[in-house]
Amino acid sequence: MMVLHESCDILIIGLGISGVTLATELNKKGYKIIAADMDSSPGGIYRLIPMKYSKYIDLAITNRLINSLKNNDIPLLLETTLIKTRYNENILISPKGVYKINSKLLIMASGSRSSTPTKLGLIGNFPAGILGIRSAIRLLILKKLVPGKRPVIYGSGLLTEIYSIILREYDIKPTLILPEDESTYINRNTLDSYDIDVITGVLKGVYGERRVEYISTADGQKIVGDALIIGIMEPDTLPLKFKYIDRSTGGPALNYNYSTIERGNIYVAGSAAAVFEYPDIHIEMANELARLIEREVEEQYMLNYNSNIRYVVPKYLSQYNKKVFLKAKGKYNKILFVDREYMLRPGGEIIIDIGRIGVESPADIEIKVIG
Repeated sequence: MMVLHESCDILIIGLGISGVTLATELNKKGYKIIAADMDSSPGGIYRLIPMKYSKYIDLAITNRLINSLKNNDIPLLLETTLIKTRYNENILISPKGVYKINSKLLIMASGSRSSTPTKLGLIGNFPAGILGIRSAIRLLILKKLVPGKRPVIYGSGLLTEIYSIILREYDIKPTLILPEDESTYINRNTLDSYDIDVITGVLKGVYGERRVEYISTADGQKIVGDALIIGIMEPDTLPLKFKYIDRSTGGPALNYNYSTIERGNIYVAGSAAAVFEYPDIHIEMANELARLIEREVEEQYMLNYNSNIRYVVPKYLSQYNKKVFLKAKGKYNKILFVDREYMLRPGGEIIIDIGRIGVESPADIEIKVIG
């Protein structure tokens, strides 16, 4: 197999809305960019949704971004998958061969994936007929294939809403299970207008001899259906695995500038950091990351105290995700953090939720080594 060698300032993995925005903006700032995506075209899942559904989501923005990407003549590696990264060398595989790309920075804009039955707390063997929402959308729009005659959709995001509406146009009536009462994420009036059944419950089990026959919820509801579509999403940074995971997002724990705690030259953007389904949020986050990289691309993003303590302030992905990561290098340290003392053993670490103690900005944080 042919081995192709390339080099760039920044390698971007994923060409959904976040990846396309970053590639375009960073290219304008003068960085040499290479962007890769496992799909055959840039744009992510949104480019598949027909324009007639633009009243539910701004689909025109995807087309504008793709056109901007093409107009900037940025090298695109399509149908290409990252399989390994080590230091500054990244190995990708494609139909053309194996790429070995040296980059100063790596940005994972690889999006999100559907959760699995096991991660949702289900156990045992599962019948056929269980699909992730993205796979289900691709099959429906590209292949005109429906998952069943009575599908059950478990989730509360924008994609589940749009998928439910498209199914109705195929004369398929799905049942939508909301994990909890999340009316702020689902337009109930729209679903009612399409005669889509909506119930609230936590998935407990999926049953069937060979194929899905019914789904049960924790409160005892039994929903008859011949397919289960999982719309619960989680960040996707595969094949990279990170030791430190942010429990509030499910993605890797990040510094204040979107770089990972473990490796300062790996950044995470868009739904690979925290699942967002609205394009404007992806664009806002991508533009902010582009500005941060322009300002700090040569720095290490760590503040050091007496060479034994370091702390990093993760980017505030939401008002509920304000945390500080503290780690000791080689000896015992007593830390005064704001108004509370912490003891760190050699190599020890703690994560502090600064939102609970009224700290609003990294500039307001004060750490003292007191022993």
